[in-house]
Amino acid sequence: MMRYEAYRLRYPELADHLVRMQHRELPEGWDRHLPTFPLTPKVWRVGTHRA
Repeated sequence: MMRYEAYRLRYPELADHLVRMQHRELPEGWDRHLPTFPLTPKVWRVGTHRA
């Protein structure tokens, strides 16, 4: 545990990323700049087909 503490003190941002990856967490606001797409009837039909 001493090695991690030394790493955390030297590289706090990278240590935070490591902890987030281990706990499968995303940073706050990670989705703030993701594009949005309108749902139109055409979009709903894209995943279907006639057999």
